[in-house]
Amino acid sequence: MVLAVALLALLSNGLPGKEPAFGVTAPNDPCRHRAPPIVSKIWINSAPIGPADARGKVVLVEFWTFGCGNCQATVPAMRRLWKDYRNNGLLVIGVHTPETDSEREPEHVRDAIAQMKISFPVALDNDYRIWKSFENRYWPTIYLIDTHGVLRFTHIGELHAGKSEWRDLTRRVEALVAEAQTS
Repeated sequence: MVLAVALLALLSNGLPGKEPAFGVTAPNDPCRHRAPPIVSKIWINSAPIGPADARGKVVLVEFWTFGCGNCQATVPAMRRLWKDYRNNGLLVIGVHTPETDSEREPEHVRDAIAQMKISFPVALDNDYRIWKSFENRYWPTIYLIDTHGVLRFTHIGELHAGKSEWRDLTRRVEALVAEAQTS
């Protein structure tokens, strides 16, 4: 519990002398952070996605790798988010950042995506550029970005449909989608 509180404080406040890390922010919080761009040479299930493709959409970014057990356990929840919200203004983007040499091979990633029945866009991040730009540290990690490109929420660890973390995330997605429709 102490570790979880310390991690939450670090995510919210950052390190002394360093700009705060990404975390939960309110819409009018002057310390909000813009999400870094997601730039990849290789995309699976999609052409490259740029700022114009995300304009007007809430974006959920998940860092994962196919060999990670926690990531594999999160796949059903990610597929459900994509299925339930993609037509309501949510863009789900998987960022596959490898942990092992085998996970660096695009064909292995394509095979895993097909086997796991993942249909949302996936950017390959073999050089860890996207990972580093988000200051990410864990697989899986989910970032929720509003229509203005501002990071609004971070979830670290497995996500399972129906659990409290799922309900929290879907409430946040719905609130951001509703916010986008009224602005």
